[in-house]
Amino acid sequence: MNNLTNNDIVNKQLEIEKFIKFPLDVLLNPNVKNNEFDITTFEYIKKRVYTDIESIIEDPKKYSINKLLTYMCKDTESSINLNGYINDLNLITPTNLYEYYINMLEHDYVDIYIIGDLDMDKVSKIINKNFIILPPLNYFSNN
Repeated sequence: MNNLTNNDIVNKQLEIEKFIKFPLDVLLNPNVKNNEFDITTFEYIKKRVYTDIESIIEDPKKYSINKLLTYMCKDTESSINLNGYINDLNLITPTNLYEYYINMLEHDYVDIYIIGDLDMDKVSKIINKNFIILPPLNYFSNN
């Protein structure tokens, strides 16, 4: 027998709203100051990416796979290093990265997948209520 009370249902709905809002909030409300990403956070992440790129050279397996893809899949997406390149990384600033981010939000398509035994009409309403930048959602596939 299911002993859910009305409060349990309300609390469950509030939990669902929190779970839906969190990743979208992270995506749509980044740490930005004066039309650029926060410099401290940016420099920290940039240093981590730099370290990841540099570490490929120190790992023979990763290095050989990277070189193999570069030569065998030349001029295709597969030949591009997943971590990027130091030369490109050096060109990225908090300002130009933020400009790219805004351009992405305004012009790129984003698919949002929410999976579970949920009322998708309510999920759609939660997203539309909280995230004005996204076009209104009115279709969910139940596949």
